[in-house]
Amino acid sequence: MHLNHLDLCVPDVPAAAAFFTRHFGFRELAMRGQGRLAVLEDGAGFVLVLSNLEQAGTFRYPEQFHVGFVLD
Repeated sequence: MHLNHLDLCVPDVPAAAAFFTRHFGFRELAMRGQGRLAVLEDGAGFVLVLSNLEQAGTFRYPEQFHVGFVLD
């Protein structure tokens, strides 16, 4: 089994998409809903979705929440 996709809620979708493309090598596949949803891929089949469908200013994740990426 491998992880197909992950959807992270972020306050600023375009800024977060730029961060992941610039620093982690993701490629933007789509930006939809006037910057409320971005679909990125890493070239190995993993899709990262960044969303803010409700246009919330902040999101509260559990304290220990984290995501790990393997980099070359």
